[in-house]
Amino acid sequence: MSRTLRAAWRWPYLLVWERSAHRSITGTDAHPAGRCPAVESANVPTPDSPLACSDRPRQWNGGRPAHFFSQIAILLLLLCLAGCRNSSPRGQVSGTLTIDKVPVQGILITFIATADEGPFGRAQGLTDADGHYVLHGEDQRPGTVIGDYVVVLQDMAIYDAPRDAEGTVVKHPPRRFPTIFERPETTPLKAHVLAGVQTIHFEIPSR
Repeated sequence: MSRTLRAAWRWPYLLVWERSAHRSITGTDAHPAGRCPAVESANVPTPDSPLACSDRPRQWNGGRPAHFFSQIAILLLLLCLAGCRNSSPRGQVSGTLTIDKVPVQGILITFIATADEGPFGRAQGLTDADGHYVLHGEDQRPGTVIGDYVVVLQDMAIYDAPRDAEGTVVKHPPRRFPTIFERPETTPLKAHVLAGVQTIHFEIPSR
């Protein structure tokens, strides 16, 4: 990985060096093409030769500023980091959710990484009629990257609740678990995901 990152940083600078080796020197009305005649001649330039225009400001062919290549370097670095994170060891997670020891259907279980994992720090699974869930990352790949997570729950029954013509819920479904399980700041549910296949069960009270 270190070689890849070094290459990502070096490539734009090598390109800049290559461009600077072929760059033009800005000229005056005497050199409307922006080139210095001594550069194109085979003669060795002398102090009083037209190469004196080398003292004038220079610009790269194509007119691309230095920050253009810096932006490319940053983009390549981010892509490399994303690729490395995407290839990190993953844990294949499944399990059951029970409320008062009874399996429940239609609960969205979300794992949120305690560390900043970017787009790979969240994974979800929806419980079926047996309370069983299988975790998938936001990239739709099975499992999630290894690490520590807090776990929040969302009752999907709200999406089946009756609504008026404007889409407002007119009758909320009965609450099946306390609200503390719905927010990352308050949920007591935590999980540690290891590499490989594993089972993580959750059992919570209804009140």
